[in-house]
Amino acid sequence: MRAAPPPMIYPINEDLPRVTYLKMVELNKDERVNSCWSVGGHLRLRLNTDPGSVRKVKSVFDSADDILS
Repeated sequence: MRAAPPPMIYPINEDLPRVTYLKMVELNKDERVNSCWSVGGHLRLRLNTDPGSVRKVKSVFDSADDILS
């Protein structure tokens, strides 16, 4: 069992372009995705099938199925 992460005292929110933000929201709602976040404006995600590896989203204009395949 994993330990809970410490609470964030100062949460950091990136100022993302609308298309990137909407793609992140879409991926976070997908049942195949464990978590999705942004680093320097680029999206990263972990899949439920392989939570140990981090994948980088190459293009926010790709469909969720193309990104997750």
